[in-house]
Amino acid sequence: MKVLLCLLALSIAPLAAAGDSSPENETPPLTPEQIVSRAVKHAKYLQEQKLEQKFTFIELAIREELTKDGSIKTRDVRRSKMYPVEGVLHGRVIERNGQPLTPEEQEAEDRREQDLRTRIANGEEETKDENRIEFDQELIGRYRVALAEKKFIDGRPTHVITFEPKSDRLPIRKRMDYALNKSRGKIFIDAETFEVARVEFRLIEPVGLWWGLLAKLRQAEGSVDRKPLEDGYWAPTEFNIYMNMRVLFSNKHYRRQSQWSDHRCWSEPTEDAATGDSN
Repeated sequence: MKVLLCLLALSIAPLAAAGDSSPENETPPLTPEQIVSRAVKHAKYLQEQKLEQKFTFIELAIREELTKDGSIKTRDVRRSKMYPVEGVLHGRVIERNGQPLTPEEQEAEDRREQDLRTRIANGEEETKDENRIEFDQELIGRYRVALAEKKFIDGRPTHVITFEPKSDRLPIRKRMDYALNKSRGKIFIDAETFEVARVEFRLIEPVGLWWGLLAKLRQAEGSVDRKPLEDGYWAPTEFNIYMNMRVLFSNKHYRRQSQWSDHRCWSEPTEDAATGDSN
């Protein structure tokens, strides 16, 4: 029954997007601001439906520290199974650096999930991730946008929108805003559904962290990719970022990559899910 509801939710999302008239039929054509506004509106609708919590999927996270010449200094690879726990998306590590977890590590993952269930049962709110970036009007409102081109990506017509900060005095509400206010890039928006297919971004000038006393982010560039699944739901598939920063008196170079795959509608919890079995 739960799978059926999940598929029904997926069928609603494309219809909601189709309710907005396609830019192909607009006279005059949509402006860049209107295209982005429709994408934000669609993203808000999907967020309200909490479709992400209706799926289980696999996350492969790669964290690397690099030397100055780009060689790998340290590397950590973790494979996790992501699934909802009482309505909260939870990640259970099932593999580290190509090796299955030891019994002690599995017990630690058991405790971590149980701690989450206990906090939810006690009515405790999850700590908000300050580094999480929401694609909403507050975010996009700080940028000047322009239509660069219209192209086909994976056979789909796509608007390529450039963005850059509107001014040098944008509001700072959280630590991430220091970087967001100094970034420019491109947003690739599907012309039929107004889903965001890709975002490319880069820092245009260094920014200080913790008032510039502890660290300074000198360079950052990356991308996020999203693709439609067979049932019409668009899911994140890959995230990449490179950072060059000064931490106290040391220069650090980091590369992060996350890949998400094997998305499936979430059904009733099973013993396999509880033990982190990915098969």
